[in-house]
Amino acid sequence: MRFNPNPAAQPALGSTAPAPNVDFLSSDLEQPSVWKANLAVDAELPPLPVVGRLTVGAEWLRIENDAAVYYQNLNLGNATATGPDGRRLFFTPQTYNRNCWTGGTFSTTATGTGFNCAGSRNRALSNPAFFNALLARKTNQGYSEAITLSVGQPAQAGFGWNLAYTKTSAKEVSPLTSSTSNSNWNNRLTFDPNEEVLQNSNYLIKDRVSASLTWAKAFVSNHRSSVGVFYEGRRGKPYSWTYINDMNGDAIGGNDLMYIPSGPGANEVIFRGGAAEETRFWEIVNGNPALAAAKGGVVGRNNSFAPWVNSFDVRFSQELPGFMKSHKTTFTLDVLNFGNLLNKKWGRVDEIGFPSNRSFVNFNGLEGGRYVYSLGSVEDFVTRQASGESQWAVQATLRYEF
Repeated sequence: MRFNPNPAAQPALGSTAPAPNVDFLSSDLEQPSVWKANLAVDAELPPLPVVGRLTVGAEWLRIENDAAVYYQNLNLGNATATGPDGRRLFFTPQTYNRNCWTGGTFSTTATGTGFNCAGSRNRALSNPAFFNALLARKTNQGYSEAITLSVGQPAQAGFGWNLAYTKTSAKEVSPLTSSTSNSNWNNRLTFDPNEEVLQNSNYLIKDRVSASLTWAKAFVSNHRSSVGVFYEGRRGKPYSWTYINDMNGDAIGGNDLMYIPSGPGANEVIFRGGAAEETRFWEIVNGNPALAAAKGGVVGRNNSFAPWVNSFDVRFSQELPGFMKSHKTTFTLDVLNFGNLLNKKWGRVDEIGFPSNRSFVNFNGLEGGRYVYSLGSVEDFVTRQASGESQWAVQATLRYEF
């Protein structure tokens, strides 16, 4: 519908008004809050041969939800079937016939011997006068825990270094990735769309290594020249394996966690493409650890990780005299993601796009109590570059102190 600036000639909505969305707040909903505990220890070791004096540190950080938010849809209607993995399904009964599906889309008109797709729809038993009826609910589930170990050497004769490793675990019910209730509910990847279940957080950085090297020397008078190299390496962003299409009939495609049969030839899933498609399916599963680990069950949310990310930053700083004896000028040149300057394939952030779901399987109905699968292409990683995250940059700073 096009915008018309004339208030007296606004476009009509048509004969049928769209089904409205409705938002509700649970009576126990609170302002989000957390409990936080932190314990850190730092120590300086006695001088050691060759390496000299070292500092070591250990830190533990724990955050637990006291009150968090997740959403449930009150207008899914009752389930019309239960999948072989125990999942609730919400399609009209005729929609489960494999003949009603082409690729990832079901037909609402096709008919043939033994099947009639007329009237096929998702949310079969929902109230058609409304679309989403979303309830914001309170949960006290969810936590993060991080342990950091570090070792370093304070600057001696102008040279210093530091090395640290952080191991993190983080679980949540809902990532709350968006600004509205509708998109927050749509973009949660689940086994059951209304479940209150802890899974890996969308924001989990499971492993992180950081290191720095600095060197400084005054070549002219007391004006120091210094060079620093800073490294960060981290496990890539987590993502989930889901179906390409709407698998459970909740009217949202790509949000349903994938069921993996127990093994080749188990006859637990029907492949529309026959033996060739089943062979390809198992090649993909066995080539991805999270899929292989889920055999005989459902893949967990955010149990897979994008490739490891490595980046180097380099800083050069030079002190210069000011206009008066007590003044000082400092020129600093920062090269961010320096590795990418040397090689365009270095320093890139490759990940699965929002909402972090990766797919290659379409749901095509039920037959004999088994899911029917058809395969599509495996979604690939994309290089994150919306704000220049995967390319080098240079920043020059001139500071005058007086």
